Amino acid sequence: MVFPLEMKENEYVRLVMIKPPSEKDSKPIPFARYAKDFQEYVNIIKRYRHNFHIYNSLCTVKRIDGELGGTTTFQRQRRVLYLDFDLKDYPELKETDAFIFTQKIKEKFPNLFIHAYYASGGGFHFYIAVKPTCNWRELVKVNADLVRLTGSDPNANKPTQIVRVPTTYNLKYTDKDGKHPYVKQIINSYQKQPENGHKGYYELSYIKSLVTMAERGNSKILQEQPLHKFDYTSDDGQMDYRQYPCLCNLRALKEGVIAGERNTFMGRLIFQMLKAGESESHIHAEMQKWNLKCRPPKSKNEITNEVNGWLKGKDNYNMGGCYESINDPRVRAIVEKYCDKSHCYEARHNNSIQISSDIGVKMNKKVLTRNHLNKDTKGSMGGYEYLILTVLDKYIPKNSKQPFTIADLKKRLQHKSHGKWNLCMDLTTLKKTINALIEHKCIIVSEPTEKQCKKKNPAYDDNIIKLTRRLKDINNVGYIEFYYSSALAFICRQISQNEYKVFLCLLQQMEDHKPCTLTELSNILEIEKSNVSKALINLDKAQCIEIASNVGFNENGQPYNIYRRKSTNIYNNDTYNDDSDLNEIIADTGLVRDRDIINTITIKLLA
Repeated sequence: MVFPLEMKENEYVRLVMIKPPSEKDSKPIPFARYAKDFQEYVNIIKRYRHNFHIYNSLCTVKRIDGELGGTTTFQRQRRVLYLDFDLKDYPELKETDAFIFTQKIKEKFPNLFIHAYYASGGGFHFYIAVKPTCNWRELVKVNADLVRLTGSDPNANKPTQIVRVPTTYNLKYTDKDGKHPYVKQIINSYQKQPENGHKGYYELSYIKSLVTMAERGNSKILQEQPLHKFDYTSDDGQMDYRQYPCLCNLRALKEGVIAGERNTFMGRLIFQMLKAGESESHIHAEMQKWNLKCRPPKSKNEITNEVNGWLKGKDNYNMGGCYESINDPRVRAIVEKYCDKSHCYEARHNNSIQISSDIGVKMNKKVLTRNHLNKDTKGSMGGYEYLILTVLDKYIPKNSKQPFTIADLKKRLQHKSHGKWNLCMDLTTLKKTINALIEHKCIIVSEPTEKQCKKKNPAYDDNIIKLTRRLKDINNVGYIEFYYSSALAFICRQISQNEYKVFLCLLQQMEDHKPCTLTELSNILEIEKSNVSKALINLDKAQCIEIASNVGFNENGQPYNIYRRKSTNIYNNDTYNDDSDLNEIIADTGLVRDRDIINTITIKLLA
């Protein structure tokens, strides 16, 4: 189906082998082999499939001046349209099979015959056979329309696209028995005669007509629905203590908004879902549902394009926060219209803040699970590990190839005390912490290339540090945000390892709107309640958080504390921070609390 049974004299199938990365070789170099016939193709697969990822190009390639290659210059003919649904993009689907994604295709193209389905070990691949063409660029353009309309992976539509080969192994993953998933065929119906096709394939003109019909369906003007008010109050009158996280967003989501307000709340809702770790496919689906409640609704195409615009620029915007923190008066008025302070955690307690990237950092929620936070579990992570992850988020260049070395890390972990620069931990501890982060699959440490380091014999400090893919993909499970000055407090030895973990655990609970009682924090961290209480006091003293005592009331009318993230410039890297100076500054702010009072408070957060 993908390749002709008999190829031209100068035509080949290109296979690409990639060895999985290892500690010795973090970036293995791929290599290619070329098959002239089916038997040669099979022999190559059998030789390499147990130790290498194996892919083949969707286009056949031709020899030019005695050479073969994988660039567009060498490509000759293509015979299939290809859709790839990656399971990591659909975390909301607990049980998945090919049928779910077949339905996604059929929703847009009910008359499209799918010739073959394959399970790749990390998702599902779908093939539609078309008349063989050497004008493969036109085919790629039509393929892009199918990708856009079905919501499949847009990264799997490159002109030089390669795909996993059936009967090989996906070495990225292992099952519960430690075995790698097998790339296997689910259905192959290539020999069947699709409607409007001949010899088992479609004319490309017919696929284009299906795309046109699907576009018309998406451009259809939707009928406006009546407003259904969201009743967020109870029947308790003045004694109603019901609270909602970010009520303005919740009201806009449930009720829809009017013309002129949609763009503001689309950005806020998308930002909220990204922060919660929702996939882009889930966001698209939710925004289409929300559009039906808006007055008037837009076409599906318009919403798709607008959502894509927000997702493309997601790193350039921060649309969260209470209306009081919004500078633009027009946007501020729109958000305030949907607010009711008596029922909103953020507006009532001013806990929802916008942190600019120059003073803020993010921590991936993947490392904030109980397994990592609890000191007695196998996957437990120490405060120094979290500190290094914080520094890496702050200082590893986001859109640059400039390497970040261990020497760079050591520089960022220094503080000035009594006129001398000192590491916040000894060198032995630093190496152990780096090794622990490698073991926890948080970072990759590799030797520099000749281009990255001019030294003949690079030292340990010249090694390159990178975050692993699971931590780079910060939008997959969500993240917490906080001020970098809290990490500087740790570097300046004003808070301890355990106190930094209490700080992160507290923010995690706040972010998820879960209880922040001493008991709950103690259970998560497996730290005595008295030590958690002492940690909170010291975090307050070090200006990492601000504690407001007995200022909130829960559903039963009982008082509790409110916690707020706090920023300070007293730990500036360009100055030294002696204990005496620090205590003097804290005393001036009036933030030192009565220890006995704080130890007796019931702690719960209304974030």
